[in-house]
Amino acid sequence: SFAAPFIKREWSVNPALLGVIFSASLAGAILGAAATSALGKRMSRRSFLAACLLWFAIGSAATTFAGNTTELLVSRLLTGIGLGAAIPLTLATIAESIPLGIRARSIAFVIGGIPLGGILAGLTTARLAPEFGWRATFLVGAIVPLVIVPIIWFNVRESVSSLVRQGVGDDRIVEALRADGIAVGPGELPSRAMPQVMRAPVRELVRGGYARSTILVLVAILFGAVLGYFLTQWVPALLRGAGSSAREASIRGAYLNAGAIGAILTFGYLMDRWGVIRVTVVGYACAIPMVALLGQTHLLGNLIDPVLVLAGLFGVGSQVGATAIVATRYPSQLQVAMGSLTYISSRLGAILGPLVAGFLLYSGLDRVALFYVMCIPPAVVVSCVLLLRDRPADAPGV
Repeated sequence: SFAAPFIKREWSVNPALLGVIFSASLAGAILGAAATSALGKRMSRRSFLAACLLWFAIGSAATTFAGNTTELLVSRLLTGIGLGAAIPLTLATIAESIPLGIRARSIAFVIGGIPLGGILAGLTTARLAPEFGWRATFLVGAIVPLVIVPIIWFNVRESVSSLVRQGVGDDRIVEALRADGIAVGPGELPSRAMPQVMRAPVRELVRGGYARSTILVLVAILFGAVLGYFLTQWVPALLRGAGSSAREASIRGAYLNAGAIGAILTFGYLMDRWGVIRVTVVGYACAIPMVALLGQTHLLGNLIDPVLVLAGLFGVGSQVGATAIVATRYPSQLQVAMGSLTYISSRLGAILGPLVAGFLLYSGLDRVALFYVMCIPPAVVVSCVLLLRDRPADAPGV
C-alpha cells in the first residue's frame, strides 16, 4: 500500500487494477493459512516456520523483478501465501511453548509486531522509494526474513508436543522433558503418555465438545476484525469529510493507531492477571460508546483526540484478546488448525469491514448513523466471548 503511489506513477495503473494487485497478497494469505492446517500436523514447527519465511523472502524478491502488472500480481500472491502460513504458525508455536501464566502477553507482543512492521514499512518506503524506486522497498522485505531465519533456527526450541507429532524416539523426548524440568523415570515411554496426533484436526474443531467453542471464537474474531479495519481504514476519511483538514485527519488517524499499539502492550499483562475472557469482554464493551462518540465530532470539539485514542485502545487493540483465547483454550494438537481458521476469519473481517462501511455510505446512510451501526460488531463479540466461559468438554486443562 505504501508503494502504490510510486507504482501508479511509473506504470500509469488505474486504481481499480492496483487494488486487485494488492488484494492478491490477501488472497494468498488465506491460501497459506489454509495450507498450514494440513501441512503443520507432523512437520517441525521450527522447520516449517523457517520455510515460510524463505517463501516470503522469495516472493518479495520476485516483486522487485516484476516488469508488468501480471508479474506483480503473481509475486504478491506468492508473498501472501508465505505470510499467511507464518502468522498462525508463529502463534501456535507460542501457545505450545510458552507457559500459560505469561502466554497472553507473549501473544500480544507478537501481534504488536504487525502494526510496528507497518510503521517501519512506511518509513522505509518514504526513505527509499523517492530516491531508489519502489522496488527498493520490496528488496528490504526480502532481506529481512533471510536475517530472521537463522535467528529462529538457532533459538526456537522444539516443544515436547511437536517432537511427539514428528514421531521421534523417546530419547529426544526425554531430553526435552528434562530441559523443561520434568523428571522422567527409567523405562518410562513419554510418547505413549502424550496425546496422539489428530489425523483431521479441522474436523475435531467442528464436532463434539469443540464445535460450539470454535464457532463462537471464529464469529468473535470475524466481527472484531470488521470493527478494527473499519476504524483504521475509514475513520480518517470520515473525519476529513466532517471538516478536519487533511493534516488533522492524518494525525488523528495516528492517534487511533497509537491507542491500538498501547492496548497490545498492556492488554497481554492484564489478561495473564485477570483472565483472557474478562479483559476481552471489558475491552469490547468499552469500545461500543467510543465508536458511538466518533459519530458526534460536531459535539466533541477538542475531545475528539482522546476519544480516538480510546477507540483505538478498545476497538482495535481488543482484537488481541480474541487471538489469546485460542492460545489458552485449545490443546497443542489443534493450535495450528485453529490458528489457521482464525487467521482466515480475521482476513475476511478485514475485507468486510471497509466494504460494508463503503456500501452503507453509498446507499445514503449518514456518517452519524454509520457509527451507530458499527457499534453492532463489538456487541456481537461481547456476546460470543461471554458464551465461551465454559471450556470445551474434551479440552481439560487448557
